[in-house]
Amino acid sequence: MSGIRFVKPLFMSLMLSLLLAAPASAKLMNAKGTIVYVGDSRFARMYNDHHIYSRGDVYRFSKNSITAGKYTEQMLPGLCKYLDGRKHVTIVACIGINDLLTMSLSQIRRDSPQIRSVFEIYRLLIQKYAKAPYNDSIFIKSADPTGKKGYPQRGYQNSKVKRFNSLVRKSFRRYYMDSYTYIWNLTGGKIDPYTANTGSYTVNGHDGLHFNRKTNRLLHKWIRIYAGIEKPDVTDNLSGV
Repeated sequence: MSGIRFVKPLFMSLMLSLLLAAPASAKLMNAKGTIVYVGDSRFARMYNDHHIYSRGDVYRFSKNSITAGKYTEQMLPGLCKYLDGRKHVTIVACIGINDLLTMSLSQIRRDSPQIRSVFEIYRLLIQKYAKAPYNDSIFIKSADPTGKKGYPQRGYQNSKVKRFNSLVRKSFRRYYMDSYTYIWNLTGGKIDPYTANTGSYTVNGHDGLHFNRKTNRLLHKWIRIYAGIEKPDVTDNLSGV
């Protein structure tokens, strides 16, 4: 068993080293204004909402139900290949939601294997793409609050989210994007009515985790303004749904 535990971290470290050492493309496409969402099902649903397409160039490297460890194996190589050919993109990363589902509150520590896996991805993105020749704008987005139904009843509670966000903020303060507070204020702390019917763990039409289209639209707009991609418009209503 000890050999098995040793192989996976070694493989991940080797792969991350290779990715960091990969040469940059000789000709980078200037993609200023492009948002690249890095994460899981919350970003997948945001991206698939039809109104996102009219908000400029948006790409996603997200997958439903994926953990940080699986993201490193399955998604990170493709993400890095995409980013290697571009400069001045805006990367918005939020990984770890599915890790929190299976972790106890006491397990959410810097030295937990799941948290280390999340932080390794964040550090790789910052160390490689926040500097020349890419000069990407990188935001480490907080995990957003949850309600009381559906997924929250099965392990994704705000107590875990707050502790996780605290660790992320302390480790990546310069890059931290606090969307948790925005969503909490937007909904008045009543998250369930603003979530969608995903068909999984849904209670009375809401799953307590994945936002509905209108909330996703507002969150996406808020991210664009926060990142400096667009300016607020007097007709925008970002304070309520």
